[in-house]
Amino acid sequence: MTQAEQAAVAPLTGDQTAFVQVAVIVDDVDRAVEFLTAVGLGPFEVKTGVHPAARIHGEKKAYEAKLAFSMQGQVQLELIQPLTGDNIYKEQRDAWGPSMHHVQVVVDDLDAAMARFEAMGVEVTTYDRFKAGGGIAFVNTQPLGGILIELKQPRTDPNGPPGYVDD
Repeated sequence: MTQAEQAAVAPLTGDQTAFVQVAVIVDDVDRAVEFLTAVGLGPFEVKTGVHPAARIHGEKKAYEAKLAFSMQGQVQLELIQPLTGDNIYKEQRDAWGPSMHHVQVVVDDLDAAMARFEAMGVEVTTYDRFKAGGGIAFVNTQPLGGILIELKQPRTDPNGPPGYVDD
């Protein structure tokens, strides 16, 4: 794809180019939170992310991860400990150990953003939908010299049920 063609299908524009989250894979969320809190970061909210029917490398899979979130200025820090199932967090931890995983951007239309990345030859490694609309997707720009990017379309119904779809 030529540079002009890439510009014509630019997947991110305007506010969608702002990093809102940086995520790190850790071996033990509780230990990482304890350390980071001791050095002055935090406070952290710790919870378990349950994904009953995510699409990972094109296959439907269930997985869980222990997560910790903390705002550090305008950017959220996410700590991720893979718990169960095959997923991209476990893949990275097994390959490289604890390490930076992704940056997150917020998009208006998840399907359109994924389609534009795919048109550029970028693989969508994982996607999942919120029960209340919207969802997340990870696009792997690493083979092109980039980084893993999480696209997030916020829940379309803020009063809808929490969690991810299960089909």
